[in-house]
Amino acid sequence: MEYPVGPDGRFDLGGIAVVDLPGGTVGHEVPVTVLSPNRHVVTRNPVHLEVTGDRLRMRAAPDDQEEPGGTRLLVLETALPS
Repeated sequence: MEYPVGPDGRFDLGGIAVVDLPGGTVGHEVPVTVLSPNRHVVTRNPVHLEVTGDRLRMRAAPDDQEEPGGTRLLVLETALPS
């Protein structure tokens, strides 16, 4: 979600939520503050998350084609707690 800040700025708010679809409840949610090269939060467009071994990997393409540099696939990962 993009919010205007002042005459020339913006603030992007992003996050990830684990949702129980049948129950309609949120089990867990975390904010995401990582920004793309065009200063969009990486969860601006759909993302893909997967667990690979002991790592959580996220693939995202937050920037749109018409922006400088076009659309690029970003891959972010972190270690899972043991």
